[in-house]
Amino acid sequence: MLATITKVLSKPREFIDAEGYVGPCRRAGIVTAGAPKKRRKVDESASQPLDAKTLQTVVEGLVAAAAAYAVDANKLEGCELALRHVQAYAVNSGDGPLMRACAAFALQLSSAKRLRVEAVRASLEVCVNGVVKLVSLGADQAARREEIAEGVRQAVGKASMQRAA
Repeated sequence: MLATITKVLSKPREFIDAEGYVGPCRRAGIVTAGAPKKRRKVDESASQPLDAKTLQTVVEGLVAAAAAYAVDANKLEGCELALRHVQAYAVNSGDGPLMRACAAFALQLSSAKRLRVEAVRASLEVCVNGVVKLVSLGADQAARREEIAEGVRQAVGKASMQRAA
């Protein structure tokens, strides 16, 4: 417990006062208790596979999960999980365009059940291609990255409009 208190005091996180949550920023990093050797074995084994993944492998997993979901609507959970891994990389690196594209992608997945199959496939393809392009472009191409993120957002908006019609 003393190690956790010391860690919190030495690395304070931003305080958030938002609707539904008041406290330290959860995106700033998770405070863990104690030294790594004192942690539970379960925690150690759970964190190892995630650490081994690179952004490229996570995006490849997202592409595969989205392809499986396009064929079988029962594969939604796998696609959502793969998207969460990409979102984690975007948040940790502070990549705004990738975060916005992932948010639009998540919105598309949550509303996909109420859309026609062809509309889901088309917007899913735009979302996946947008994320792949964003990951392949460097940070020096900020304007192009913003265009791609906006294109993903507009594709999801168009799919929503089709749902409303």
